[in-house]
Amino acid sequence: MMSDAQATLQFIVAIEVLGIAALPLANKLFRRLPDGGWAFAKIIGILLTGWLTWFLSSLHILAFSQLSISISLFIVTLFCWSTFARGETVASLKRAWLFIIVEETIFLIVMSVWTFVRGYSADIHGLEKFMDYGFMLSAMKTKYFPPLDHYLAGETINYYYFGHYLAGFTTKLARVPSDMGYNLQMSLIFALGSLEAFALAASVFWNANVTEKIRRLPWRSFIAGLIALLLINVFGNLHALIYYPGHVDTYWYPDATRFIEHTIHEFPIYSYIVNDLHGHVSDIPIVILGLAVVAIMILSFVKKKESNTKDTLRNLNLPLLLFLGFVIGTMYATNAWDFAIYLVVSGLALWTLNASSVRSDSIIKAYFSIATIVDTAMQSLILLLASVIPYIPFWLNLTPISQGIGLVPFGEQSPVWQVAILWGVQVPIAVLFIVWLYRRQTSSDKPFRSLVLKLAAKVFDLKVDIQKKLSGDTFEKELPSLNLGRLKIERVYVFLAIICVVSFLLILLPEVIYIRDIYPTYYRANTMFKFYYQAWIMLGIVCGVSIIKITQELNRRKSWWRFPYVGVVLFLVVAAGMYPIEAIDQGFGNFKGKRQSIAGTEYLSRFYPSDSQAIDWINANIDGQPVFAEAVGESYTDYAMVSANTGVPTVMGWPVHEWLWRGSYSEPMKPETHVQQETGQVDTVGGRVEDMRQFYETTDVNLAQSLIDKYHIEYVYVGSLEREKYNNLNTDKFLNMRLEIVYDKDNVQIYKAANN
Repeated sequence: MMSDAQATLQFIVAIEVLGIAALPLANKLFRRLPDGGWAFAKIIGILLTGWLTWFLSSLHILAFSQLSISISLFIVTLFCWSTFARGETVASLKRAWLFIIVEETIFLIVMSVWTFVRGYSADIHGLEKFMDYGFMLSAMKTKYFPPLDHYLAGETINYYYFGHYLAGFTTKLARVPSDMGYNLQMSLIFALGSLEAFALAASVFWNANVTEKIRRLPWRSFIAGLIALLLINVFGNLHALIYYPGHVDTYWYPDATRFIEHTIHEFPIYSYIVNDLHGHVSDIPIVILGLAVVAIMILSFVKKKESNTKDTLRNLNLPLLLFLGFVIGTMYATNAWDFAIYLVVSGLALWTLNASSVRSDSIIKAYFSIATIVDTAMQSLILLLASVIPYIPFWLNLTPISQGIGLVPFGEQSPVWQVAILWGVQVPIAVLFIVWLYRRQTSSDKPFRSLVLKLAAKVFDLKVDIQKKLSGDTFEKELPSLNLGRLKIERVYVFLAIICVVSFLLILLPEVIYIRDIYPTYYRANTMFKFYYQAWIMLGIVCGVSIIKITQELNRRKSWWRFPYVGVVLFLVVAAGMYPIEAIDQGFGNFKGKRQSIAGTEYLSRFYPSDSQAIDWINANIDGQPVFAEAVGESYTDYAMVSANTGVPTVMGWPVHEWLWRGSYSEPMKPETHVQQETGQVDTVGGRVEDMRQFYETTDVNLAQSLIDKYHIEYVYVGSLEREKYNNLNTDKFLNMRLEIVYDKDNVQIYKAANN
């Protein structure tokens, strides 16, 4: 068996190779950043190589395999290095050596430490890990995408599976066992999320200062990046501060993500601990990459010249816009909620940039001029097309089950004090940033102060630099700015203001509207969950930059406000740091047990030793994805054990999840299934549950055979859960049917249909 150290090393090497493959492109896109794009090269390499492999398989050009991954990696490497590598690329990276060392250290530490910690709770067992692991295995076993739904025989996955596919992609590339690859992928997401959060916040702060001292000795940039890293990936909300002191013995860390009734309000560290490889987690590095591209788009914007007022693209970097579209398209295939959110972020950025090209003293006129609206609409259309076209195979094979938008009934909004516990750290700091930004742009006392300074100069015959006294920070005026009406706002602050405003909207919207799904009681749970998650990430960037920037300016001016500001911020950040201390301790069993391997399926040999051996036999001896019959149980239980740990499809896995993905329990599933098309019979989730009960319990050979034919069952599994679930289990009929026993050990039998 492969050791943890070897598996981790192989995984890290594979990711580094992908990063090097895409490094020239990352440098081309992010040359304005102090690290020359180093921090984003890894995720770009993963996405480009992973997408090309997936796309070729989706078009049935190359079957998904290690060979196709190698071919795609070669193509990506050749394209990036032949197209974008220049002498200035090397020079840019040489200048960035300090940032690169710090960032690579962060990546390796987070990846290695979290993988080591994971050894104390490595089981792919509980919550939705069965589903996630099954999706990942199905993707790894498929030849041509989309992958089969391991919980619904005969159908492909009707869900946002691209993050699970990427886990399978990196696991194949690294050549590590799949159950190790699952846990290593979670460590990778944590490491990439930390690396990118640090890099983006540090780079934004670095671009907010043009003095050579700060750029030569960027320790303040590093602190800004570190704060963002912690607030996004490590720290929690104020729940632990409020509830832990009075409930030391009974405090339960998941309560911090569920205490507003009938809602979900998770954040990354909770996701990392519970270890569910869900789309919102897989998307963390992707959305931070998207934010970085938006930041670069704002920083590199060139105002439209009067002679080119009809050219809507001359003032934008078209390749950058197309790449942003590709990243947002990846978000849709990974976690569709983020697709809409970051289209809004990008659209607002484009709208603001176009408004800055309009000469007007009015912000309203600048934003709503015909030229601004037309330019923004055309650019947004290009962005949308760039996001959809690369993922057309995914769009064509997915049927969304959302049922429109609903209004939150009056009186059922979240209690303000509970929302304050959730957002008591990020929102106050972000609000202070907006106030600071507004004051420094439109401070109403400047005319009065200017008059006082002029009078003082005349009376005392002093030579006073009035502008310097008014700004308190003359080099700020040299920063690249955008003119919006009468305001002149530095570009880095435009970026921060945009993501700040969108974050506030994401926090407020779940109190007004929700996206309809199948949950009647928890009707706004998913809306709050997905909106809050992205607000958490964006506000983490805002807080990391603004804390250090405002502190820097207050210190320069020797303002007395620096003491209460630093005191309040320090208290809030420390309070947020209370949560992970208790949560990590609880999530890993107080670290009292012996550390185990990160092989996540070893628990099977402890809990289900007989089934574990049978599952190992299936993985070793059965190729492809034949249909298995096995017991049907409730979601979040150990039922559908075979399909979840092999990736082979079963007739019905977790009914509630299929209900969620297919739209109904008792109505025909969407999209229409192959069973319904072939038989003309209504195919429902509930119908399959009943069919499996009858299949295992009936004594009627003809009925059992008809169900085998109906669902194209090739193997029948009879193990501990089948015997537990079906009290009237009858296996004698299998001896009278066209079935042969291919596995029989320790009270577990596997039958194979003779005609297969």
